[in-house]
Amino acid sequence: MLPWVALPSLRFNLLVRTRHNQHSHHLTAMYPLLPSLDYIFPAFDQIVNEAAKFRFRSGNEFNCGGLTFRTPCGAVGHGALYHSQSPEAYFTHTPGLKVVIPSGPADAKGLLLASIRCPDPVIFFEPKALYRAAVEEVPVGDYEVPLGQAKIVREGSDVTLVSWGGQMNVLNKVAESAAQLGISCEVIDLRTLLPWDQECVINSVNKTGRLIISHEAPVSLCLLCSIVYDVFPCCHRKPQDSPLRFPLSSLRSASSVSRRLFNESVAMTLLSLSSTRR
Repeated sequence: MLPWVALPSLRFNLLVRTRHNQHSHHLTAMYPLLPSLDYIFPAFDQIVNEAAKFRFRSGNEFNCGGLTFRTPCGAVGHGALYHSQSPEAYFTHTPGLKVVIPSGPADAKGLLLASIRCPDPVIFFEPKALYRAAVEEVPVGDYEVPLGQAKIVREGSDVTLVSWGGQMNVLNKVAESAAQLGISCEVIDLRTLLPWDQECVINSVNKTGRLIISHEAPVSLCLLCSIVYDVFPCCHRKPQDSPLRFPLSSLRSASSVSRRLFNESVAMTLLSLSSTRR
């Protein structure tokens, strides 16, 4: 199966399938491409027990540099139970791995190059819904998006919205709708789930005093819990400011019905914020 590499183009869909070699992109890496995240589980033991621990068990004498697992994830509306999964939490629980998920073409190219050149094994999730929906101008040259660095997509002052992958499209629309209600949303795309950018999120929540997290994965023991656990103790508000509020939103399944229910719940949350914001 041919790897997918972002080619220089003014406009193109998320990733373009093409060949690559040392002369064109200078990529020298083990580059497995799994047809769907649902088929990654037979390799789970080798990934979490072997690849993730390889550098540690060798005392940093050896590593799995360039071992990047690219795999589609998330729902597209017709994938049913097997092709609508987002089990990223399985891998974010594993020290030694890096977990990456882009939300657009430009980030996809930069994050992929950074993942291949990373000395640690990387799980590179690709939201299936973006393959034919995400269009963006992409720089022609060789560049990297640093792993572990979130991106502030939209600056705001009233509430912080955090997500990753395909759900970023939903949050961007929510922020636009909230602006019509007079609510200023700061939107953050994590881009890397392990390690995630604590400093970026904490600074934002200290500024806004409110946090909404949205994702497609199951809500039990998910990354949402880790974010709140790390963010809450580090947020400090002045006595005259309104108290910290953490309305937490998560899809229990990735169906179209759940998406509608999520949008309704976020709308209700933002309406409540419009009446209570300082």
